[in-house]
Amino acid sequence: MHDAACHLVISKITHIRYVPPAHVLHRPGLSMLIDLDRLDVAGKISAFFSVNRFNLFSIHERDFGINHKSHPDKSDQPVPLADYIRQMASPYLKGRKIASLKLLAFPRILGFAFNPITIYLGFDEKQLPCFYVYEVHNTFGDAHSYISVIGEGGANTLQKVDKQLHVSPFFSLEGYYRLGVKQRGDSLNVLVNYARDKKQLLTARLHGRIQSLHTGTLLKALFLQGFWSLRPLLSIHVEALKLFVKKCQFYKRPTPPSAPATLATPLKTKR
Repeated sequence: MHDAACHLVISKITHIRYVPPAHVLHRPGLSMLIDLDRLDVAGKISAFFSVNRFNLFSIHERDFGINHKSHPDKSDQPVPLADYIRQMASPYLKGRKIASLKLLAFPRILGFAFNPITIYLGFDEKQLPCFYVYEVHNTFGDAHSYISVIGEGGANTLQKVDKQLHVSPFFSLEGYYRLGVKQRGDSLNVLVNYARDKKQLLTARLHGRIQSLHTGTLLKALFLQGFWSLRPLLSIHVEALKLFVKKCQFYKRPTPPSAPATLATPLKTKR
């Protein structure tokens, strides 16, 4: 199944805020895991899914990376995401070849989507992970990427990086992330842990199950499981209102970082 050009990832997403006022969010998620080297094939899997054109479900390269409106090097002509990510990651791989490249993201539904975090997964010739790029977006339209280089044999997948982009108005820009991806069989898990001075502030997890993408699974996800395009964005604002009511400290948006990406460093700590 994993040889297909695109899959669905049905997930449970959890956010836990540890500092007062403590807060917990649980919600379902629907993502696409798409092969960036086979976008033309992926766009033909179902009549209800397209790449770079309108459909019930769609993935558009202009929503991500160098094509995103916030990127300082954005051009009028869209750049293939596979080329952009390879160019970004290759200088850190010490000659290791990127044999395949996948994108994990929420799809547009009827032309609308919001991706708080998008992950690019790079694999070597043995189909072991060689890097991940975590592309973070905020509701102000800003974006920043964190590059995580994975050791030989898939070692050191958990990495640490200083926070660069203002994401939530209820946290300052200070602190650092622990970032990790773990894929085993049809299971795909993502960890984002936010801390400051060795104190955990927030943990976000995605526990996903990889499924075949076809017309039946798409329509089931939409009509039976209730996924729709603006659900993540609405959820963010609803939870923000709850924190506001709890009189959580509010931080103004600082100037976004000028550099589009930051390199993470490996952690030996196990999740």
